[in-house]
Amino acid sequence: MELEEKAEEVLESLWIHHEDTGNNYLPIDEVEISYREGIEQLVKVSYVTLSEDIVQLTDKGHPFARNVVRRHRLAERLLADVMGTGDQLMHEKACKFEHLLDRGLDENICSLLGHPKVCPHGKPIPPGNCCQLQHHQG
Repeated sequence: MELEEKAEEVLESLWIHHEDTGNNYLPIDEVEISYREGIEQLVKVSYVTLSEDIVQLTDKGHPFARNVVRRHRLAERLLADVMGTGDQLMHEKACKFEHLLDRGLDENICSLLGHPKVCPHGKPIPPGNCCQLQHHQG
């Protein structure tokens, strides 16, 4: 099942909140209003739970959230390193571009970029299968 962009943005928010705080949940009022429609889809596929005013990432949703963040940060790297895009435009375009990087495209871009470890903002890029293969071959 392919997730809607709004659902992916919720997963991304949850992952980043976890990176920053160690918590795998967000108060619903911290989820951008325009993304809240995505929560329903995530609950249906058991990627998050919703109780009262808390959205919580499940074990099942964890790898999907990780993948969304990976694609976003790879998109930022591509836009910054290859296309010379400035910071504000880079983030805006990466938000759109991340939703296109699936079915192996993220692996191809990661390989093209030399398996970067961090995004232009210094945040870690979760490694993919291509990074593990590169590590074993290198």
